[in-house]
Amino acid sequence: MTAYGATVQRTILSHKGQLTTYNANHWKDAINDAVAGDTVYFTPGVFGNGAGDNIVINKAITLIGAGVSETDAFYKDTDLANAYTGCTTSGESTCIEGDIIIAIPGSITLKATLLENIRLAYGSISITEPVTKLSIKRCQVSMIYTNWTYGGGIGASATVTNAILENCYFYTMDLKNFVNPDIHNCYIHKIDPGDDPNPEELEFVNCAIMDIWGTSNCSFENCIVHFATGSYNTCTNCIYDDWPGDHTNYSHSWQIVGGNTLSKSQLQDAGYTGTDGTVVGPLGGPAPFTLIPSHPYVESSSVTYNKSTKKLNVNVTVKKGK
Repeated sequence: MTAYGATVQRTILSHKGQLTTYNANHWKDAINDAVAGDTVYFTPGVFGNGAGDNIVINKAITLIGAGVSETDAFYKDTDLANAYTGCTTSGESTCIEGDIIIAIPGSITLKATLLENIRLAYGSISITEPVTKLSIKRCQVSMIYTNWTYGGGIGASATVTNAILENCYFYTMDLKNFVNPDIHNCYIHKIDPGDDPNPEELEFVNCAIMDIWGTSNCSFENCIVHFATGSYNTCTNCIYDDWPGDHTNYSHSWQIVGGNTLSKSQLQDAGYTGTDGTVVGPLGGPAPFTLIPSHPYVESSSVTYNKSTKKLNVNVTVKKGK
């Protein structure tokens, strides 16, 4: 037990190669002592004491946790979610209780990931200052329920340009102030339109999305979409259910009518996986799943050069499709 206590609820500040360890009662000191370019590492454990115990990030630092454990994974409560076990698996989660407020002054362009491998409970991520290339990876922002309203997501009151949101879970996403975000391999319970204007002309790649209500003119590529109730969206190489959106254009997509066939095992059994064997969602790898097209398609190809004949030899394997 003594050894266990020495390895949980600790933070380690990395500054120019020098490591400083902070105990459980002083974990915020590591964040306060960090300067731009530093990294703060979190061991497994619970940091904070619930709503109102917020972290304000006002400098270009990196916070890296130990990950989200399988037992803490939030992706089990819905038809879409029950396939996924967590952003990453570890013995215990790094859990921060409270809000994370990103308020770095000066309209900064970040050069490193800001948040990684952290479970955020009883709080949300909010961006209050303009920022470019904000990167959040393998984080879980769980649902919270207070005063008859649901929360637990990400939103911005300032312009966020070229953000990278990768392998994350967000209960809600208010994307009205996001410009050209790179959103891929995420599980999203609900894309919240927030105030006008509604989220428009955004692209989601290799994501599992429960509800896209309020979106318009957005692109969904290699996605699983449960309630496709937005309007004038484009779905390419997607799996969607029997709630198609108004005037949404579907290309090389598969509609499921009645019943749920969106679990991880069902998708794997049907072959809807990427070259790395994973399906879409927080645990998916860089290769998206591919629906087998109905028309002939190229399965493999190679090009070699023959020096003696000075010719290119091209070999292409074509399959018939369905």
